[in-house]
Amino acid sequence: MIMLSIGKATASLGQLVKSPEVIAIASASLLTPFLQPMIDGLIAKIPFLRDHRTVALIVIAVIIFMIAAKAKAGGVIRAIIIGVAGSMFLLAVIPVVQQVVRK
Repeated sequence: MIMLSIGKATASLGQLVKSPEVIAIASASLLTPFLQPMIDGLIAKIPFLRDHRTVALIVIAVIIFMIAAKAKAGGVIRAIIIGVAGSMFLLAVIPVVQQVVRK
């Protein structure tokens, strides 16, 4: 039987919320809906990227990951940047995966 006190649970929850992994996932789900239209607008302005959206999103995700690599390790800003880059990468890869899975 596991006994858990309220104080320990609250401390654990506080640590969980401050975790870079949780911050990255939260930023991916909360910031991407706002950033996606801006990135789509940028992609639409560049002729080659307009025709190859998947490639454009992967390139953008890699650039954002490179920016995150320069940020302070373990920091909140880095976690936010990684979350946004991950969501851009997922947006690029999901259509390709769907085509493969359907076949």
